[in-house]
Amino acid sequence: CHRVGVRRGLMDAAMTPSMGYGAIEANDQRTTYNDDLSGETPKRARRGSIFAAVGAALCIGAAVVHATSSPSADAGAMASLEASIPSMNSETTQGVTAAVFSDPSYTKVAPTQQDSGPSWPDFGASEEDTVQIAVDTTSETRRMSQFFLGSNLPSYLTTDFVTSTESHFTTTGTSFLRFPGGSPADKYLFDGNYTRFPYFEQWDWMTGAAKYSLSDFATTIKNTGATPLVQLNFALCVVYGNEACAAYAVEFHQALLDQGVNVSYYEFGNENYGSWEVPYDDYPVTATFYGEAFSVVSGLMRASWPHLRFGVVTTDDLVVCDVNETMITNWTYDLLVATEEHDAVVDFMVMHNYFQANFGSSDPVSYETLFDETKIFKDMASSVKTTFSHARPGDVVPPVIVNEFSLAELSSPACGATLQFTSALWHAFVLGDTIFDEDETISSLMPFAWADKAKNCTKDAAGPVGDYGMLSMKDPRGAIVDGTPRSHYYTYSLFNLAFGEAGVSTTMTVGGSASSECGASLHAYGSRFAAGDAGLFMVNTGSVACRITLSVDDGESMTANGWVLRSDDPEDLTSNGVEWNGNVGTATAALNHPVDENYERYVLTAENDGGFLLDVPAYSVSGVVVYGPRTSTNKKQAWLDKKKAAAFNEVSEEEASGDGGYSGFVPPSIPDDGSSPSISKVGNGNSNVNGNGKRA
Repeated sequence: CHRVGVRRGLMDAAMTPSMGYGAIEANDQRTTYNDDLSGETPKRARRGSIFAAVGAALCIGAAVVHATSSPSADAGAMASLEASIPSMNSETTQGVTAAVFSDPSYTKVAPTQQDSGPSWPDFGASEEDTVQIAVDTTSETRRMSQFFLGSNLPSYLTTDFVTSTESHFTTTGTSFLRFPGGSPADKYLFDGNYTRFPYFEQWDWMTGAAKYSLSDFATTIKNTGATPLVQLNFALCVVYGNEACAAYAVEFHQALLDQGVNVSYYEFGNENYGSWEVPYDDYPVTATFYGEAFSVVSGLMRASWPHLRFGVVTTDDLVVCDVNETMITNWTYDLLVATEEHDAVVDFMVMHNYFQANFGSSDPVSYETLFDETKIFKDMASSVKTTFSHARPGDVVPPVIVNEFSLAELSSPACGATLQFTSALWHAFVLGDTIFDEDETISSLMPFAWADKAKNCTKDAAGPVGDYGMLSMKDPRGAIVDGTPRSHYYTYSLFNLAFGEAGVSTTMTVGGSASSECGASLHAYGSRFAAGDAGLFMVNTGSVACRITLSVDDGESMTANGWVLRSDDPEDLTSNGVEWNGNVGTATAALNHPVDENYERYVLTAENDGGFLLDVPAYSVSGVVVYGPRTSTNKKQAWLDKKKAAAFNEVSEEEASGDGGYSGFVPPSIPDDGSSPSISKVGNGNSNVNGNGKRA
């Protein structure tokens, strides 16, 4: 019966364009779903279809809202208008999905080289724990983009908080920002018009003077150059009907345009498959109605702004919710079938997961169990893509983004681990494995959230306090100032420094003892920056330090800069503090911001063979940027002199043994002008981000 309401609204919208929607009361906008849709097709319905395809955005919105007061409807007119919606967007599904989260123009420049600083420390690795790592910057495996790494900005944050922490977006490479950031999407009215939609007045505090507003979000986008992802209010469709919902969505986009922000990416609702989401307790919610509402809202918005891209909320059996909540069965399949029936384009699919290790238990969660969770990322996204293929056979499968996740649900026994150094390692592992997934299953990652109110853990096996935020807010322990970075904040900061614009072929060969733990615990992810410099991001999840012999391309590198992130107590992963290149920051006394400007990098010099030798400590996140010999004429000459001396030394040894045969040292071919390719920055130019990298 919900489909009846959808069709009536679309048909009536075409019949009665009006500019008088602002005065219509909310209770007049509620759609009746059991009306009889009989009769002939009025000619004005056809005129309305033409209007819907070419009219201005506000006129379309007016038509949709005014439709609810129309006394009659007709199925033939509805079919005519529904048929016109796909033609409003000239792009096919294939054309849309190919470019959703990729940007061929994206570039990223390596951090400026530092020639002086402390040497990379000796962390006591043994020869039997040697791992050879080869990075080939000429072999690209995945192209990055500004969409890969983002965060959530919930509307319940304060304006002052976001403004005061804005520079952290650049430090962490966060360049894809979601608003109103999670469950607030289904409660939030951007204009605070509770007279028009009184159901949402119970959350009027979200639009209070101090809260993070639409205007504030627009300012953040303009200040940072980040790409916005905006959530639409699906609950409004349920409570007041698809017509009113579509009109409000049109107004929402227009309000963003008025703020100087041209949004391209919209997500419809938030976790609407769950009993915890509004308006589950007050109104019936089904996947079919969700799919129909998505089709109406996205179709009418796309009619005026064809560049818009729309994502649906999906889930899978691998996503486990709180034991006290329920999830709608067959949610993803049923909503996708509904969108297929309405010929709606699904540009991307959204997934969330807050992991529930030891589901339903209070028993402590082991370190190994937490890291086993990371395998679920690919599995759950692959499963949803398979579901799409079954629900919409013949259509190109759209990309999946995971725009809410955390190491643990705060209701789980791993609650306290969200603040431990374990979380820093866990997030590093997720980043690397997502990028180096050969199937590119996930196109974007957005950990939740930029900040979220810290909570006392009801199951405190891993500690008394848990927090989803990257920065602290209202920590119940009192001594922690709002905006203090959590341990995994430093993971993203290091990743942003050490990982370039493209993932590249990275080969690991374990030497020494075949039983070396490093073969299993060390994970290496190589990359290339815009000018050809190499980046290497490493995670050691094991208890043994590993000896690394690193080679890049043909071994003509000279110098590298590096960073090591460990727990402030390297033997205690439950600590809430960190150590960055030997400098300690605790849960209550953070490191100075930004870390790379306040603390010296480690400096490495190439061995005679052009490679590098370094130790990666146990339970650590490490990064290295290897600079090529083209960086400056003086550096190139010094490097050539070193290579020449090494070659003559080798000849002397050969002559001493009666070998002879030296024919002279021939240096490699290196440009003499010291020039680098021209670099153009995209967004804030500091993002470690990527898209699906596929070519159409």
